[in-house]
Amino acid sequence: MKGNIHILVGFVGIIFILGIAMFFLFSSRTLSANDILTEDVYEQLVEIDYWNGDTKLIINNESDMKSFYNSLSSLELKEPGLIDGQKEGHINIDLVTKNKTIPIGLLSGEIIINDKKYYVDKDICDTVRKIALKYEDYYNNDIFTKDLFESLIEIDCWVETKKLTISDVESVEEVYHYLSRLTLEEASPEYKVTKEPMQIDLVTEDKTITFKILSNVVCTSVKVYYTDSTRDMVQLITMIAEENH
Repeated sequence: MKGNIHILVGFVGIIFILGIAMFFLFSSRTLSANDILTEDVYEQLVEIDYWNGDTKLIINNESDMKSFYNSLSSLELKEPGLIDGQKEGHINIDLVTKNKTIPIGLLSGEIIINDKKYYVDKDICDTVRKIALKYEDYYNNDIFTKDLFESLIEIDCWVETKKLTISDVESVEEVYHYLSRLTLEEASPEYKVTKEPMQIDLVTEDKTITFKILSNVVCTSVKVYYTDSTRDMVQLITMIAEENH
């Protein structure tokens, strides 16, 4: 009888120890990102480096740095359990201060700060990416130039027979800067457009300039150009235009 009791006590003890071990293995604490990314850190900030693939975009405008930093520091963090794995494909960000660089990896559901992973309560990837892309190189071709952009009032897109007007400042900028970053290669004179392109009118202060586009082709009134676009331009611009209506 005593032997059975000892066995039972031992079994309960093992279960208790396993329970404690599992608790520490899977439990995690929560904290706010601004406990790590403090106001003192921000005051030492020189720039924010955002890696867009292999391209480093340097954010150094004070207003943009503040907005970017506030998005990071607003996150609620949860420490993962000890056996949680780490995902791949993070956005790499460096907070460059006067005396050190703080590396950050960002995904929609997690963040890595100084090589320590946390789960986050919201997705800020699009918010910070939008700030960073303002620092991309624009005006890579001689058609969609800076001077033309600065006089632009609206962009009119013709979807079949319906005119969709893009007049929201951010949307006009998004469409135009996408076009301005394209590398254009002139097509041979023998090239013929085999399907009806979309018409786009760039309405400026004193004139309207008409282009026609296909998924990766831009047509002016006199020439046709192949583009290096990795997206279907007609689909992209139509989507942005429809969001404005």
